[in-house]
Amino acid sequence: MSAKMRVFLSFSGLLRAMRRGTVKGEDLLGAVFYFGCNREHLFPVDPTYRNLDMQVIFDEEDRVEEGKIILETIREMVLQAEAKGWVGFRQPGEHNSVEGLNEILAAAGLPEILTIEDLAYGYNYPSVIRAAEAQGHPAQFFWH
Repeated sequence: MSAKMRVFLSFSGLLRAMRRGTVKGEDLLGAVFYFGCNREHLFPVDPTYRNLDMQVIFDEEDRVEEGKIILETIREMVLQAEAKGWVGFRQPGEHNSVEGLNEILAAAGLPEILTIEDLAYGYNYPSVIRAAEAQGHPAQFFWH
């Protein structure tokens, strides 16, 4: 039996999971990413930009070098997925949506997330995961 395709919903959640070791770099191969941050948060245009997620997750425990390696791994995997159309970022002034997620899932050849009552009130990570589980979605979703 082959492994389920992975869908990562949160950049900061992915950083934390990789810091804990519950997600490894190889887990990102062939993954789909639909992050709640802007693309510039992961690929800053300003070279002086300091990623707050990195600061909070890695600096507090003096794991800065480890964090830099993890960040570069994520960037490499996101670029590979982006070339396939398997990446979505929140657009400035907008919120993530089930419709946006479904576009990325379709590009990866995955079925859409069916809206459940929780999602009718707005996009949020736990509701997306509950909806995916309720419908027996073939992908595995991660948010923390």
